[in-house]
Amino acid sequence: MSTTWPVVQSLRGTWLAVCRDPACGANHLVGMSESLRDVERVADRHLKDTHTPAPNGERS
Repeated sequence: MSTTWPVVQSLRGTWLAVCRDPACGANHLVGMSESLRDVERVADRHLKDTHTPAPNGERS
């Protein structure tokens, strides 16, 4: 598993998206929801906005 992928975990029925990338503040909460679909969308958005290289090679 890549360290940049958010991990979704269930805690008492709440889904959490946790980013594990040290450059981004390892193991920080990206989002939480009672809906798995909603938290997956938040995690995908975090990946796109934070961990996708820009055309110049830097992170966006």
